[in-house]
Amino acid sequence: MLTALTRFSVVLLTLPLFAWAQSESAPEASEPERVGAASQLLNVALSLLLILALIFALAWLLRRFGQGGFGQRGDMKIVATLPLGTRERLLVVDVGGQQLLLGATPQQIRTLHVFETPVIDTSDTAHPADFKQKLMAIMQHKNSGGR
Repeated sequence: MLTALTRFSVVLLTLPLFAWAQSESAPEASEPERVGAASQLLNVALSLLLILALIFALAWLLRRFGQGGFGQRGDMKIVATLPLGTRERLLVVDVGGQQLLLGATPQQIRTLHVFETPVIDTSDTAHPADFKQKLMAIMQHKNSGGR
C-alpha cells in the first residue's frame, strides 16, 4: 500500500511540470482555440477527483499514524480522549505506568485526578465508549461514596 501511495504522490508532484512543459512547447496560435463546455466540465471533474483522492490519502495517513504516531514515545502515551466541547477535552494519559486524568483547553492543561491503579488497560486498545462508561462509573462512585 505504501508503494501505491508513493507512486500517487510522485504523479501529483510531477503533474504540474508536465502541464508547464506542454504549455511552453505549444506553438503560438494566431487564433484562440475554442474550448467546448464538455472539455471544461471534464477538466473540472478530473481536478475534483484528484483533490478528493488527495484528501482520502491524507486521511488514511492520519488514521495510520494518528495521535502523534510520528514522534510518540513508549513510556508516555494518550490512552483515551473524550471531547467535551469544540475545543475542550478530557484525556487519560499513561506516564510510566501511572494514569492521569487531564482537562485540556486551548489555554491550559490541568491535572484533574491521578489514579493509584490504572483505570484503562493499556495492553489492548480500548474503545472511546469504554472510556466514557468508566469515567461515568468513577464519577458516580465518587459522588455516592464521598457525600
